[in-house]
Amino acid sequence: MYHILYAMIDDNDTNAVPSAILDYTEFLTLKVDKAQKLSKGQRTRLRVTAAASRILAENGYHNLRMADITNEAGVSHGAIYRYFENKRAVAFEVLSGHGQWALDFMPPSEGSMSAYRRIHSSMSHFIDLFRSNIGLMRCNRQLCDEFPEFDELQMKNNAAWYRQVAAGMARRAGTTERARGETFGVASALGGMVDEMLHNVFVREDPSLTHFRRAPAKLVTMLSILWYRAAFAENPPSEEVNGAHPLLELKGVVRPDQP
Repeated sequence: MYHILYAMIDDNDTNAVPSAILDYTEFLTLKVDKAQKLSKGQRTRLRVTAAASRILAENGYHNLRMADITNEAGVSHGAIYRYFENKRAVAFEVLSGHGQWALDFMPPSEGSMSAYRRIHSSMSHFIDLFRSNIGLMRCNRQLCDEFPEFDELQMKNNAAWYRQVAAGMARRAGTTERARGETFGVASALGGMVDEMLHNVFVREDPSLTHFRRAPAKLVTMLSILWYRAAFAENPPSEEVNGAHPLLELKGVVRPDQP
């Protein structure tokens, strides 16, 4: 998954590269256009990767064919096999590259930001990234389900990310040593919550969640409040939520036998 919630990570731990490009395929295409200094082989490999990214985003992994990639990239059928054994290898390069690009993409949080503002800013940016790469996000899950090595890579990246998020949560919350030991699980649960929600809204297009697809700003606010509540065991300051939000009034679940 691509859980890019820098809000819980120290600014010194980031090496983000701000950019106006949210679409990974567009990013690769731009790299091809500016690849004059690369060797011919490097340019060819990059063209193939950009072409495969475009096809994956539009058609999915199961409809990806090597012949289509060569046509899209403008290379010979023999040339592509000098760099990639099969479509699985091409897809692995595209999606692993996309994952790393997404992690590096986040702009650093401003030091003056409050905890909630950091969460909201990072959540907003992540959702923009997700919406701009829906096709690749769909393919990412397909490969995780089918190829153990890709799933293993994703889990390794997730664990590294969650450890950073958990460490930031513990430092900012000033928790006890025992509580700090639980923050990794909290970070994992929150990251999973965000990923699953975004897949339901934008990939599966769950009809019951259409209102979030039409108004993603509402989704950003809801997930930011939930993240803050789980991380700090309290509501964010109401003045930072830009108006009353129903979640700020949610104190607990009322059982059916209660009035």
